[in-house]
Amino acid sequence: QVTLASELSRATQHTLLVYAIGGNPNTANLWTGTIAQTHILSLQLEAGATLSPYPIIRKKNCFILGDSILQGYNGDREQGNYYTFVDPSATWAIQLGYVMNCEVGVVGIPGQGFLEPGNANKFPGGYPPVSGTWNYYDSTHPRSFSPPPDYIIDAHGVNDHRPKFAAADVQVAVENFLKAVRGQLPHSTIFLYLPFGGKVGDGSEEGANHAQIEAAVIAVGD
Repeated sequence: QVTLASELSRATQHTLLVYAIGGNPNTANLWTGTIAQTHILSLQLEAGATLSPYPIIRKKNCFILGDSILQGYNGDREQGNYYTFVDPSATWAIQLGYVMNCEVGVVGIPGQGFLEPGNANKFPGGYPPVSGTWNYYDSTHPRSFSPPPDYIIDAHGVNDHRPKFAAADVQVAVENFLKAVRGQLPHSTIFLYLPFGGKVGDGSEEGANHAQIEAAVIAVGD
């Protein structure tokens, strides 16, 4: 049990917002099991207290995939409690929910790309590239898409570095990813995000595999 609040005035309505931050991928291979999953089994109130409906349930659902930028890793030294250097609530993905009037679900796997495995620096091969994880919670549990998300946004590409991965191979990986998502979710609107620019990915000022992502969308014709 975790106590969320106590000694609150019964004459006042209180709003409680809870973020459940996933497990630390630097302490275990989270792809192999349910160690990083959070299940809320019950909510217990004081005698006489009542639960009110949340006043705002946004009309649409948005599923966002990405790497450590989406995980909310803020670059601080990895010391102390995990939440001191990882904060998913501070990412642009959460803010997007307000703009697009969506309930937002975010999956950020550090180091992951279209070809680069996730968290490979700590547990090589622990997470596959996004094509092997997007529709799974972990290696044995398929992700539920009921109801299907209205919007799917993918924000990978910055970790598929050259010369480790050839530009043509990155493009093919993006094409295959897009086809797989479209095959399973035919009615969702899909956005492929162009990562922030800089000398990353393809090593140019253009940004991280921008040309490969754009070419893949054109090739697939979606």
